[in-house]
Amino acid sequence: MRETGFHRWPGQVVNLDLGGRVLEITGESRVVRAVMGCHTEMSRTSGRDYPAGTTYQPDEPPLQMSVNRLPAVPDAARWVGGSPGAYVLCDFAIVNEPD
Repeated sequence: MRETGFHRWPGQVVNLDLGGRVLEITGESRVVRAVMGCHTEMSRTSGRDYPAGTTYQPDEPPLQMSVNRLPAVPDAARWVGGSPGAYVLCDFAIVNEPD
């Protein structure tokens, strides 16, 4: 996985300067079969993000994000733009915390 400053998994996408960079994902030069992550902070319920500081998340989804969902990440990043805050979508959240 190429490091872009974004974390990509079915959960929170955290970036400290979302206005400065928007993730571009293409399948033209590389085959993407799965997107793997780590602790997701999301639940299996669409649009439900666990509150910050929660230490027990019994309903987290699997670590892999479907390749079909991958284009939604840069689309959502463009939608958020440079606006700070947490944006919870159906199966991931974007947390934009500019300096």
